[in-house]
Amino acid sequence: MTVSLLARLAPSCIVLLAVSFRLGAQAPAYDWDNGRLVREWNATVTEIIRLDGFSPPVASRVYAYLNVALYEGLRRKDLRNLACAGQLRGLKSLPAPEIGVEYDWRIVANRAAAQVARALVYRAHLVAPMENKVFEALKTEAKNVDKSLAYGDELAKAILDWAQKDKYAETRSMEKYAPLKRAGAWEPTPPLFDDAIEPHWGLLRPFVLDSAAEYAPTRPPRFDDKPTSRFYQEAAEVHKLTQSLQPEHYAIAAHWDCNPLVSTVMGHEMASRRQISPGGHWMVITGIACDTLKKNLVETAAVHLQVAVALADAFIGCWHVKYTTHVMRPETFINRYIDKDWRPMLETPQFPEYTSGHSTISRAAAEVLTARLGDAVGFRDTVENFLGLPTRNFTSFFQASDEAAISRIYGGIHYRQAMVDGIEHGKHIGQAVLARLVLRKD
Repeated sequence: MTVSLLARLAPSCIVLLAVSFRLGAQAPAYDWDNGRLVREWNATVTEIIRLDGFSPPVASRVYAYLNVALYEGLRRKDLRNLACAGQLRGLKSLPAPEIGVEYDWRIVANRAAAQVARALVYRAHLVAPMENKVFEALKTEAKNVDKSLAYGDELAKAILDWAQKDKYAETRSMEKYAPLKRAGAWEPTPPLFDDAIEPHWGLLRPFVLDSAAEYAPTRPPRFDDKPTSRFYQEAAEVHKLTQSLQPEHYAIAAHWDCNPLVSTVMGHEMASRRQISPGGHWMVITGIACDTLKKNLVETAAVHLQVAVALADAFIGCWHVKYTTHVMRPETFINRYIDKDWRPMLETPQFPEYTSGHSTISRAAAEVLTARLGDAVGFRDTVENFLGLPTRNFTSFFQASDEAAISRIYGGIHYRQAMVDGIEHGKHIGQAVLARLVLRKD
């Protein structure tokens, strides 16, 4: 059974995420002992990314550099906080503050985050409302405002200089992906049959991984269209399962859809909807969890940074696997060999199938959050409320990541092996981030 996505194209889809996410929205006076500054910067950039329509890998890159800026702007509040320089690949040093100057680290972080965000998004003018809101709340009580702003500028420039060397710019001019002419290779999928997204993402410099190939999972089952083959059986499982989905299965698939731009074609008309990316979903969860546990400002910045780095490296690693295995999507296989009229519940993303990106990045984020915040942290996931979808409640980050993974099968866009191997891949990447990016002496 296929559910029309038009049913979800409601007027609420064009509003912003929530009152607290609205760019420049009025808010109560800041409590500087909590992590609201970090949460709101991530929420602001999440909304800008959604409006810009960035692909999931590109969105993850923005989050990583933004949160380096926030953490480095704040970490000197406590000498036990450790620098990113020397721990993140290619980042040898960052400018040191002037000795003897009493900076306002909140202004430093706010300025650095604003400058980095402006350089990495399309709608740069949407950064100013958040920056100005924080600055107006601080300027009357802060010391050395000009020095603090100048140091924030120095930090941002150094971070952006470092970012320019990650090979992102080079991949913008590389050739489009040409689908392989072999049985079982990925082909463009309905409804738009677009070009493959970010085929060269695996060439980017990782943040902590030795290379994009580190921890890469084993190759998927060999393509075979015989009904007795493993490949056919995995496709048949997707086909059978999606014929008898229960309401809860639909709810799970819809909640974790996270396709930045969903298109629905009916005849000569097309409707589209912008959603939060998979990485954006987990960055908002990170903010929800830090707020629930009342983490202070620097702790919140550190957790957001580690999650953002885990997401970024998980996308680099996963995309490396996708474009070295080139696996056909279930929609293509099922229509060709099992049922020509079958359609998945979710729109199939435009890139190869193996491994599942959401499974990989969700487990990487859950590893970091569980290690940093606890293995039985309950939270209310309100991320998709702005689309008219209900809140989902979780008792742990692993429960949420497991649900994100299985959602890809319910949605009809992945085989089980892509989910299983993606989870394993993400686990190793999350653990590597925890081991290689240490942000506290104790």
